[in-house]
Amino acid sequence: MTKRRLNPISDFSDRKHIILAYEEQFTDRLALQVLDKPKLSVWMVLIPIIFVYYFFQYQKFVTSRKTFREHYLFSIQGALDEAFESVSQKRDPDIAGLAAVSDVPHDVRGCQADLLSVRVEHYSNLLRAEGDTFKDLAREVYRSPTDFLLFINRLHQAEQQVNKALLPHLEKDIEGIADVIANIERHSDDLRRESITVLFD
Repeated sequence: MTKRRLNPISDFSDRKHIILAYEEQFTDRLALQVLDKPKLSVWMVLIPIIFVYYFFQYQKFVTSRKTFREHYLFSIQGALDEAFESVSQKRDPDIAGLAAVSDVPHDVRGCQADLLSVRVEHYSNLLRAEGDTFKDLAREVYRSPTDFLLFINRLHQAEQQVNKALLPHLEKDIEGIADVIANIERHSDDLRRESITVLFD
């Protein structure tokens, strides 16, 4: 029986959607960890004015979650787009060009380029893999939990370097930003490590 040959561009496009969906799901899970979601109790339902206050706080949470999602996914989307273009066009990725369009301060762009390089390499490898789910793609690229953990460590270290370089710029305007960044780093690392069990069960 002859194996059906698929259009490679179509394959890359399908895999890109799979990868993006996974990253979106991860971002939503991370947002739930780092953003304070108001809790609804029976007393709030019974007392109208308190329920109105809860609803107001919940709407703020929803807006914050949407904003967090958009900003967190911005560089991820850029790296995935560049990986897709470079793989489908069979060219080297333009990391320098990708970093240049970033909105980070000029002195942070070196670290940003390193982070983008890790992401683009990861996405490029996933795009070239065979599979119908993110789990399929990840297991083909990273043959063992240890290999995937090594990638997670590289990604985490690259993110930390960017955050460390950004911190002096952010501390001027945002009170407590160091704690916020540390919280995001901790929860994102925890969630990624948890994903190893799911992907390599």
